[in-house]
Amino acid sequence: MKVPYYSNHDQTVKINELLGADEKYFEVADIFNYLPNCISYGGRKGYLTVTKIDIYWTSLELGYQGSVVGLFQHVTSDKDIFDSFISALEWLQNNDVEIIEQ
Repeated sequence: MKVPYYSNHDQTVKINELLGADEKYFEVADIFNYLPNCISYGGRKGYLTVTKIDIYWTSLELGYQGSVVGLFQHVTSDKDIFDSFISALEWLQNNDVEIIEQ
């Protein structure tokens, strides 16, 4: 699976809309820059992980260690990591998520 380095036009428009930004494109590194490193959701604290196929926050708390707090995958041929980035941004905005560490 090839990971794109830059968002395409449609993805860029959507990400700019969600972030209130005005960028020409987004790079994979921007995913780490814009998504919070640590969140709390549903009473669990989760830490950010970005892989070639997904973005997720995983709990390291005793009793919850390894449990997924939020998961956004792209495993189809018409989606990529920037689609997961969009889904993660939408989820953060539409749910009661506390950002602990940006």
